[in-house]
Amino acid sequence: MNPDVVIVDEPTTGQDWRETLWIMDLLKKLNDKGKTIIIITHNMEIVNRYCNRVLVMLKGELILDGTPKEVFTHEDELKKAYVRPTDITYIAKNIDYMPDNIISVDEFYQVFKEIVM
Repeated sequence: MNPDVVIVDEPTTGQDWRETLWIMDLLKKLNDKGKTIIIITHNMEIVNRYCNRVLVMLKGELILDGTPKEVFTHEDELKKAYVRPTDITYIAKNIDYMPDNIISVDEFYQVFKEIVM
């Protein structure tokens, strides 16, 4: 059928991490070929790894719109929508010397390495 837009709702539910990555890599390949991919998910690790734009909805209203880094820094709005950012973001926010906008393990490691060295 070759649609220009592909919408998937919770595409990785029930999958182990290996299968999740396979599914997401397939969607990324479609996106690389020019397809628009819309993913509906509660898995923020997927959002962080694969999405370049994030929309957060609450009761049918758009409350956040931006990159994962931009969206994951709005803790109060995320809580209202029952969304929790990735574990590494949560951990970083609870360490005094870490910036509030850490969203990946690589970022956490880079900041940690600079502090320790």
